[in-house]
Amino acid sequence: MPLCRGCRACLLWLADPDLLQLDKAPQRAAIIGGGLLWHGDVSVFSAASGRRDLVGRNIEAAAGELPGRSGFPEPELAAEEANRIMRVLLTGAAGYLGRYVLDRLIRDGHDLVAWVHRSAEEPAGRCAVRAVELTESAALRQWFAQDQPELLLHAAAMARVDECLRHPEQARRVNAKATAELVGLCREVAIPIIYVSTDLVFDGEQAPYDELDAPNPVSLYGRTKAAGERAVLAYEQGTVVRISLLYGPSRGGRASFFDRQVQALLSGEPIELFVDEWRTPLDLLTAAAALSLLAASPVPGILHLAGPERMSRFQMGQRLAEHLHVDPALCQPSRREWLSGAEPRPRDTSLACNRWHSLFPQFTFPSFEQALERMGVGPGSSAGS
Repeated sequence: MPLCRGCRACLLWLADPDLLQLDKAPQRAAIIGGGLLWHGDVSVFSAASGRRDLVGRNIEAAAGELPGRSGFPEPELAAEEANRIMRVLLTGAAGYLGRYVLDRLIRDGHDLVAWVHRSAEEPAGRCAVRAVELTESAALRQWFAQDQPELLLHAAAMARVDECLRHPEQARRVNAKATAELVGLCREVAIPIIYVSTDLVFDGEQAPYDELDAPNPVSLYGRTKAAGERAVLAYEQGTVVRISLLYGPSRGGRASFFDRQVQALLSGEPIELFVDEWRTPLDLLTAAAALSLLAASPVPGILHLAGPERMSRFQMGQRLAEHLHVDPALCQPSRREWLSGAEPRPRDTSLACNRWHSLFPQFTFPSFEQALERMGVGPGSSAGS
């Protein structure tokens, strides 16, 4: 009778779900069909194979609801979690999300090594920084062995959908092949890997998506990220964190789409935004805080990380304009079918974060306006500068 890796006090009889010893399980557990068990602490198992399977969710969460959380202050680690300092290797540390994660990991006291692409502007020296090309297998192995991490937080990706389509082989090498190689390196030394993935592994036709929903990407980018997910989930210490659309000012040298939106609105320039494309947008500060928390308390399987509100891009733009005290009419409606492209755009990739809320119930998510204020975005701001 194997023990649950997530909570060793719980006994799970994997050969027969009917023999689950509920009286010995301090956490809730439930049979959710198809031979899958989710133990309420962290884990999902396959009764048929006797191994950890992909995902789980709290089946008491109402189907179709997007659990919301409110709270203005930036989330803090609980005392016992903050004390679990790790030697963390962060890939993609110079990226849009990566710079926020780097700052948060340092703030939370982790011993950090940051990997950046050789063409990226390196973060200021508050930790060891290495320029590493993820597609060079020998370099990966060399620097991984030298840096000796206790946990890998893999945030590097070829993340622009149009760029992936123009350079499909490079996208596969970065998002899928390099991820699989990093998983292999983590397996050799038995350390956890946290893989930052995307809501774009879904086709947008069955939202909101929870951790049990099967990926069905419609873009090359989504397919390469889904391939990376499969490699991570084949490892018993692998965690996939699917993150929804991120927003906030860039901390790097290159202006983001959000930065350009802010500048256009403050300059009185009209912008066109989709009224028929929905996401659950998440601010960069909260995303970074969540990933730092997970680094201190890693759990295997799939987690969704998204903001508390479902919004179209048009609604986001209008609320951003109102926050900046400019005319929301500067945001002009557009529709997906008006944009010609080689790949379809998913209609609605809103995420439900049932498992995250079950595992980290004290973690709070700000509203869109609260997040903007926290990030210093306002009438006098110059995002991305």
